[in-house]
Amino acid sequence: MMRVFMIVLALVLACAAAALAQNETSSGNNQSSSSQPSMSSSSTGDQMVDACVSRCMSISQQQINAMRAQGLSNSDIAMAAAISMRSGQPLSAVVNQWQSTKNWSQVASHFNVSISDLASAPAAASSPDAESFNTAFVSQYYSIPQSQIRSLRQQGYSWEDINLMANAALRTGQPISQIASLRSQGLSWADIATRYNVACNTLVSPVPATCVMTSPVGAGPVAQPCAPRTPCPIINLPCAIYDIRGRIILSQDQALNYYANGYDWLDVAVAANIARYTGMPIFQVLTDMRGMGSWWNLIYEYSVPPSVAFNVADYPFPQNSIYSSKVAEANMKAIQKYQRAGVYPPCTYPPPAICSPCSSCQPTTVPGQGPAVCPCNPVPTMTPPATCPPGTVPTLTPTCPPGTVPTGTGPVTGQPYTQTTPSGTTVTQPSSAPY
Repeated sequence: MMRVFMIVLALVLACAAAALAQNETSSGNNQSSSSQPSMSSSSTGDQMVDACVSRCMSISQQQINAMRAQGLSNSDIAMAAAISMRSGQPLSAVVNQWQSTKNWSQVASHFNVSISDLASAPAAASSPDAESFNTAFVSQYYSIPQSQIRSLRQQGYSWEDINLMANAALRTGQPISQIASLRSQGLSWADIATRYNVACNTLVSPVPATCVMTSPVGAGPVAQPCAPRTPCPIINLPCAIYDIRGRIILSQDQALNYYANGYDWLDVAVAANIARYTGMPIFQVLTDMRGMGSWWNLIYEYSVPPSVAFNVADYPFPQNSIYSSKVAEANMKAIQKYQRAGVYPPCTYPPPAICSPCSSCQPTTVPGQGPAVCPCNPVPTMTPPATCPPGTVPTLTPTCPPGTVPTGTGPVTGQPYTQTTPSGTTVTQPSSAPY
């Protein structure tokens, strides 16, 4: 029905390699155990198939695991990925179609793909011939010139031999021609492993894939190093307390203003905790606190746990008290058992639920527009942003992980801002919005 994929062949090769390594290692250590079946061969085979499919067909290990969980064999996984790549359709759509038909010819026809075209899907091979496909595939996976592979084939080596020798060459750091020469002299894989001081099971374990940039069809692959993930900046904004959506609950200027209006720092700190828990504006919480006469009445009214309301260990602003030192000490002693530092880090930006984007400098064109962000978890480590020249302000270019898109804008105190919702609707918020 279809041509033999190198993906499927790689499974056979890796399983054979694992079994061979098991037998050779066992015979060297304990002759009586050499006849025992290897329990790791299928796992090693899956690793090889996964690495091949992931690298050459641009799908993730998570997608491979999901297909395997749905009952797809390794050959099915390879075929699904090839049809998806060739047709440009989502992998999930291809898998769903296969689940309904259980026939790859029908699936390929449904997506207007010829089975004979699929041999060239993952590699730069212009011919669907199995030999050409396998040559291109091994060349791409192991970064070995196709001329060397063709030479080994002309010497009579099978694809099993070439796959294992290429893997061993990378593991030992030797040319594949050297490994082939040792095998032709009759050395076992255990002998080669000993010669280069490499564990036998390591020698036949699949080498992890590396990044590859494929040139135009017919030109062959060009190896490229994997680029490190770009670090994200620390935004040196004034310290503030944020809610879980990234909106500012309380800034230092606001806290000092409340002090000036007769509020004790402990009242403000407790009110900030209640506001964060309930979503109520902090000014409303402080007003209700004065009306009810005690913190306890307030937390009962709002149904806030004491451990949340009274934990002020993370409060970042000056602790200006309006009471005598004796009264202030008594107030703090009354809630001492609820203190637990590090629960609500107050001076971080962006807040924990927002992905940290990376910085650049652009002219100020839209007053009040803040940095774009994208949701992800966890937050990457951040580094200081670049210094902007006169007439510009720091702006942020998001680096969203796969499956996410830029959403939202950052906080700008006292100015209107826009926010893009997940559905794509842009909403303009008034300056009074507590973002």
